[in-house]
Amino acid sequence: MIITRHSALRATALRYPPHYPLYITTVQMVQISDTLCYQLTKNHHAFLKKRNGSTKRTGSIQFSTEPGNLKNLNTLKYSGICKSQTIDISAVADANDRQVVQMTLLNANKAGVSRGTASKRTIPLKKNFRKSVKSMAKVTGLSYRSDLSSVALARYAKVKAGCVVANGVKEGVKVKAGRA
Repeated sequence: MIITRHSALRATALRYPPHYPLYITTVQMVQISDTLCYQLTKNHHAFLKKRNGSTKRTGSIQFSTEPGNLKNLNTLKYSGICKSQTIDISAVADANDRQVVQMTLLNANKAGVSRGTASKRTIPLKKNFRKSVKSMAKVTGLSYRSDLSSVALARYAKVKAGCVVANGVKEGVKVKAGRA
């Protein structure tokens, strides 16, 4: 929402004098391509985490924590902000306060478009591991981001293992302290 000076509205709440007229207008978002969106946001966005290497040889790396980024890397292929089709695998609490894995598919016509609930499809992965993998392969196989199917499977295995530990079914791996 942009406020301009030529309006019939009075801005007493905005600490302007009552004779100072304002217009309130709305701005319509422009549809842009995925690559242009990434080029505009690759170096600065709210989800970006930059980590410097300890030496010149190791260099620096950029991570990204946005939803829809399966590898948490700041690249165009895995971007959850700029791609028009994204896959998100995350753990959520169900009605019994147990951790359950769910897969969310986001679909927009172009990147940068506000994605409403109509473009979001959520699939709970509550069954055993083999059936969940089969349903993921069916969805991500040929039609919906087949380049991310192996990455989505790896992310699902890690999130599922974390849910098993969080629900108390298994204990986590104990970390050794000091030298053994």
